Amino acid sequence: VEHELGEKENFREKIVNFRWILFLAPVRSSTTLTLSHLASPTLHSYISRVLCFTEMSHSVHNLPLIFNHLDTLTQPHFPLEQYTALRGSSLVSVITGDVAQSRAYIAHSPESRQLFLCFSGTANREQGLLDLDVRKVHFCPRAVTEARDAHPHGTKTRPRWLRHNPPCPRVHKGFSKIYEGLRKGVFAGLVDALRDETQDVSEVVVSGHSLGAALSSLFVTDLLHNLNSDPESDIRKAFESVSLSLVAFGSPRVGDEGFKRTYEEAVSSFRKARGDDAYSEWTVKGYKDGMS
Repeated sequence: VEHELGEKENFREKIVNFRWILFLAPVRSSTTLTLSHLASPTLHSYISRVLCFTEMSHSVHNLPLIFNHLDTLTQPHFPLEQYTALRGSSLVSVITGDVAQSRAYIAHSPESRQLFLCFSGTANREQGLLDLDVRKVHFCPRAVTEARDAHPHGTKTRPRWLRHNPPCPRVHKGFSKIYEGLRKGVFAGLVDALRDETQDVSEVVVSGHSLGAALSSLFVTDLLHNLNSDPESDIRKAFESVSLSLVAFGSPRVGDEGFKRTYEEAVSSFRKARGDDAYSEWTVKGYKDGMS
């Protein structure tokens, strides 16, 4: 286990990251942060809890090994002593994508009744090269079972609130390619986890860091489309009485203005049908942690 995680004090520094890519073309924000922007203690606690699960999503980690030894690893003087939110949780599934060895995982915390879906950040050269592919491609939310190219222009599959805005919004090509490789497995894993009657779930939290945050945004937009559409779909039935949250850490820019509008309209439709508390979103930036 020590070999798997590295020494505690050097744990983070030993993990290779591709954060430097985000500094190639930064755009400075026009907003200056002040004390009024500080998060409340309650929100701080919530974000910290999510971060514990998000950091475990990095592809170098042997997740079954870690989750099988959480009681030991979270004890004082062990590598995960600060990750107390992980205690008592269980690994539900690990999803490996068809592109660039991308990965996501699902874990359940019975104490908080939360299901965590966490996307891994950039972890190898192939993913790093896809991060650099900033060309834009169309991104049309569609039914879970529908192939990507069934309706290239999205005219037949797009919900009523999206049809007025042809063509489909455009997103980062590299992120889209990685997401498409994970999409089928992530949707299937989430439905199976929510159907498991041994797991009491009141909230699904989707999170990721850097590339993982970008993939989280694409997935949530796709998921909201499905939750707003066919009432007989498996994913819609699985989400009965379950709220949804997006927590994105250090996310790069994912898409164009059309994608932003698509996401916002999907959120609005979901909240209108389920209530304002049915969906929450938090975008977190650390010092020198990504540019947007």
